[in-house]
Amino acid sequence: MALVGQVSTPTGLVASCLPDGANVLCAEEDFTSVLFPFLVNDRLNVRTVPLDHLLDEIGADTDLVAVSAAQSADGRVLDLDDLATASRDAQAQTYVGLHDRGPVGGLDGAPSLRLVCGRRPVAVDLRAAVAPGHGRPPLQRLTAEVVRSLGR
Repeated sequence: MALVGQVSTPTGLVASCLPDGANVLCAEEDFTSVLFPFLVNDRLNVRTVPLDHLLDEIGADTDLVAVSAAQSADGRVLDLDDLATASRDAQAQTYVGLHDRGPVGGLDGAPSLRLVCGRRPVAVDLRAAVAPGHGRPPLQRLTAEVVRSLGR
């Protein structure tokens, strides 16, 4: 898990570390910062599908599922528990982007979000992490909440 200023940087790093010919599955309507670093890498086999079909398309030939927790265009939130299950069943790795315009602002009624990194989901209390008036910037509070969730 990494908390970074912009998602495209670690996404590019992940894309560059995949082996030649790796099969990457992405949501076609995803943030460009998650989608483009994979699409521009000629060594990878990238397949995009509508978000509504993403979980059904994860198969034994999928090496990595790369997706944002929430979509920028319409705020749809992916069920990350279902993503973890489908990926684990297919033995696929996951790369999930959490954007400041996504679930942090769009899950007002949700007490937590499960971030899936590799094969280990981490439960994070987003409302506590990003609630105003706690004296620290939201990214610092989110980092502290992730560390707390990891038991460190």
